[in-house]
Amino acid sequence: MNIRISFLIINLLIGTLSFAQSPKENPGQSNGPKGSGTLSGIVVDELSQHTLEYANVVVYKSIDSSLVTGTVSDENGIFKIDDIPFGMYYVKLKFLGYLEKTIDAVKVSPENASVDLGEIKLSPASTNIAGVEVVAKQSPILYKLDKKVITVSSNLNNSGGTAIEVLENTPSVQVDIEGNVSLRGSSNFTVLVDGRPSPFTGSDALEQIPAGNIEKIEIITNPSAKYDPDGTAGIINVITKKRSLEGSSGMVNVSGDTNGSFGADFILSLKKEKVSYSLGANFNNRARNGYMESDEWTRFGDTTLYKQSKGDRNGSHGGSALNAGMDYTINARNNLILNVSAGDRSFNRSALSDYREWTNPQTIEINQISDDYMDHNSSFYNANLDFNHNFDTEGHNLKASAFFQTDNSYSENGTDQFNINEIITKGLKSYEDGSGIETRFNLDYTLPFSEFSKFEAGYQTRIDDESEKYGVYNRVMPEGIFSTEDTGKTVSNYTRLIHAAYAIYGNEWKGFGYQFGIRGEYTKRTIENTAASKTYTIDRLDYFPSAHFSYQLPADQQIMTSYSRRIERPRNYYLEPFITYRDAYTLWQGNPGLKPEYINSFELSYKKQFGQSFASLEAFYRNTKNKMERILSVYPEDPGIMLQTVANVGEDFAKGLELMLNINVNKWYNFNLMGSAFDYSYKITSDLLTSQDPGHSTNWDVRLKNTFKIRKNIKFQLDGSYEGPSVTAQGTREGYPMTSSAIRADFWDNKLSVTLQFKDMFGTGRHAHISEGPDFYSKSTFDRNPQVLQLSLSYKINNYREKKNGMGNGGGYEGGGEDF
Repeated sequence: MNIRISFLIINLLIGTLSFAQSPKENPGQSNGPKGSGTLSGIVVDELSQHTLEYANVVVYKSIDSSLVTGTVSDENGIFKIDDIPFGMYYVKLKFLGYLEKTIDAVKVSPENASVDLGEIKLSPASTNIAGVEVVAKQSPILYKLDKKVITVSSNLNNSGGTAIEVLENTPSVQVDIEGNVSLRGSSNFTVLVDGRPSPFTGSDALEQIPAGNIEKIEIITNPSAKYDPDGTAGIINVITKKRSLEGSSGMVNVSGDTNGSFGADFILSLKKEKVSYSLGANFNNRARNGYMESDEWTRFGDTTLYKQSKGDRNGSHGGSALNAGMDYTINARNNLILNVSAGDRSFNRSALSDYREWTNPQTIEINQISDDYMDHNSSFYNANLDFNHNFDTEGHNLKASAFFQTDNSYSENGTDQFNINEIITKGLKSYEDGSGIETRFNLDYTLPFSEFSKFEAGYQTRIDDESEKYGVYNRVMPEGIFSTEDTGKTVSNYTRLIHAAYAIYGNEWKGFGYQFGIRGEYTKRTIENTAASKTYTIDRLDYFPSAHFSYQLPADQQIMTSYSRRIERPRNYYLEPFITYRDAYTLWQGNPGLKPEYINSFELSYKKQFGQSFASLEAFYRNTKNKMERILSVYPEDPGIMLQTVANVGEDFAKGLELMLNINVNKWYNFNLMGSAFDYSYKITSDLLTSQDPGHSTNWDVRLKNTFKIRKNIKFQLDGSYEGPSVTAQGTREGYPMTSSAIRADFWDNKLSVTLQFKDMFGTGRHAHISEGPDFYSKSTFDRNPQVLQLSLSYKINNYREKKNGMGNGGGYEGGGEDF
């Protein structure tokens, strides 16, 4: 059985040593002809014939083996080295996961000043020793100038889940036990799928993407001016699997667990000459069941009302989608890509709780049962059309794209209260019925000036139009039936128009790379609501600069630094001015006067490569102005009810460090250690928060992944993590540890993969949060059902060998294949 792994990881430039020191003439060559020439070629994978990006090309003098210069192949596998003095040389080509290759007797002379080495084929580093196949190991992460690229297939615990599970083992990302994702402590980030906007936002968007469909994930914490500036913490770009082989291929994934979760997805592709087609579908339902307790009090005058509750809380996230695409190569310079998707999403939650209420001074104690539920369902349709034109010069291109999306949603919240005799005493239900249309037009232009220098510019138009209808129905007592009167009907209309333009220039000189960018955006937004006395409008011009720098140090080391300015616009949900019910004791009201957050973000990172292992250290600082936070207060009309809203509370400051170690100890054991620690603080300016400034807290987390190769086709993985406590504007969240394991076996020449996972092995995953103010206190805990077993099956159709072309334009590994 022929198993091959390709590792596509940044190979730091050994050749940049020569750029830091001028080459000295060797006495043995001092009498040769004066002058210089060029050396060029293209590096390819010997088996797949695909080009390899970031292959090291190093030139040595034949006479004494002294280092002359070096470079790295570009995204098309091409390299070119200028100013090589006339003489005799040999050239070494290296790429991690491939055998080193040496080309001898390379002569640069006046008669042959431009030496073209042609196509240079590198062989994958797979050998057989005493009947045991030794295969190179795939790196789980690649560091690029403006992003981190995560290889999904390197983690066995990703099998059968969604993008949420993938991100649980990703640097810079935190995921709590309820599946809520944060990027460096912030839940405000942008989700893209193949560089395009998702139908949903944040964690909801990631919940809809099956892990089996994901090729890689790009974590972009300091995006350049080319990207939309939305998102406090940056961008999570999910790159889905695509195939480029002639003929047909596909993959089918099925999974289920003991907690009631299940899912299935498939991808089919067909390529014939100039046209390739793809078809995929997925269905999933992820259960989040557990037990919840709360303890709270509210004070009004000289009386304090106490409430305690406990009971089961069950929830599920589900959805299905159908995706189809066509890629048509018109000719050598023009390409057309069409993708269409349709799907639905559901989010359901129910809680049956025992409530106990009493007051101090003591009046009477009330015991009752509360039955609460929330059902949310939505559907979407979208289409994306891309046209690419390549000019004569390599890398000189123009791309035009159009994106259209429509969605419809309906949500219903209900709450019923019963006395101890199980007789209903109060009840209501509320609904939200909404629809929206989003349209985008993009034009992107790239003009290279040289091998490393290029200019990029682009224009974008974004049009959003949404409407929302809300209402409330109360139960009529003592009959207990719902009234036909809609007591809280309101209608909201939201329109937004954004025009944006950007320009970027980047270059590299003697191992020093830099990129500068500027983006300008004009925004016009209008909100009208029947419950509001005025129309809320925005007419604003914003600027978003960015800067990125990198420097290649000796001995496989790299240092990078960057800056970007970003914006976090309020979600539509945050802007709705009417009051909605969460449950019998909690109300929600949006704030149409919210201002957007403005973020200034700085980063400094260092990476050291040693063999097939690496270590990285990143430092970051982020300042957010007009910080948006959810605020709790006592509802003025009923002191037993809490009102939750959102406000601009002031500024926050986050600074911290992230460490990652990926060590291949030997051919059968690898461990990956990730840890972060950051200081998080607030500067409160909002009148809504009359308590003392909460100051700051030091938050930290650590994750350890151990992977053991038991046999050629069997791997075992043991993961452990600890999520440290954190602080909010009004409270704190407790920390918790988690331990999971997985084992995977491959059968039938790797066509079938079977993975068994054991999640939260010791039942330690829990969510505990405290919020408090001068007249209230609230503590809630949620314990998710622990010790869940999940079985996942994956079957490759028609061998399903993936494209391997270096890091490509997307910046990451383009195949699953065999991994460690």
